[in-house]
Order: sequence, then structure tokens, then C-alpha cells
Amino acid sequence: LFQRLVGVGTVCVHSSDKTAEHLDLVNVRHPREVKELLYQKVEEAKAARRMRPMEIVDGSGDEDPYEEDFCDDAL
Repeated sequence: LFQRLVGVGTVCVHSSDKTAEHLDLVNVRHPREVKELLYQKVEEAKAARRMRPMEIVDGSGDEDPYEEDFCDDAL
């Protein structure tokens, strides 16, 4: 609640890197814009390396795979 009042948020980064699988960027201004920028940069890096784009989607089928994903403690 406090983060929302002051206009900041937490951006959670989930990585396939075994040394840093999870990183929380806390108290980031404009967290949605930062999330989108990170996503775009990752996609550009994948394209540059000719990696096949792939999304991991929860198998429940109930959720929209493009819906915003936030850390539980950030809400």
C-alpha cells in the first residue's frame, strides 16, 4: 500500500541463470514501464542470438498469459 501511495513498486525478475534465479527490484519508480523495458530488451537479446521465442504459461488455462505478474509481497 505504501509503495502505491508514493508511486513506486517492486519488479520481480525470474531468470534461468542458476546463480541468480530470482531478483526483486524494490521501490522502483514506474515499475510497469521498467517491466516492459526489461521484457523488450530480453526479446531483443533473444532475437540477436536467434533463440526461439517461447512463453511459459501456467497449465490451468484460467489465466491470461499476458496479464501483469506481480510479486505477492508487492501487492
